[in-house]
Amino acid sequence: MIAWLEQHKRHPGGIAGRIVVGFTLDRRGRLLASSVVSGDSERRLERVALSQLQEAAPFPRPPSDASWRTRSFVVRLDYRSSQT
Repeated sequence: MIAWLEQHKRHPGGIAGRIVVGFTLDRRGRLLASSVVSGDSERRLERVALSQLQEAAPFPRPPSDASWRTRSFVVRLDYRSSQT
C-alpha cells in the first residue's frame, strides 16, 4: 500500500509535514472510508492527503486467497519541501 500511495503522491507546494491517514478498502480495491489519524496541524496538508487517497483508488486487489472482505490500513505520509 505504501508503494502504491507513494506513486500517487503529489506535493502541495509550500508546506511540509507528516500526516497519518487511516483508510478501509474492499476486495476490489475500492476506498470505502478515509480519515486523518494524526498530523502536523496543517489543514491544507490533511486535505491534500485525503484527496490523494481518493485519487489513488482503485487500489491493487488482494491475492485471490485473501480471506477478508474489507481491510483497514494506517499509513504515514511524509511531505518534504524538496518534493515536487
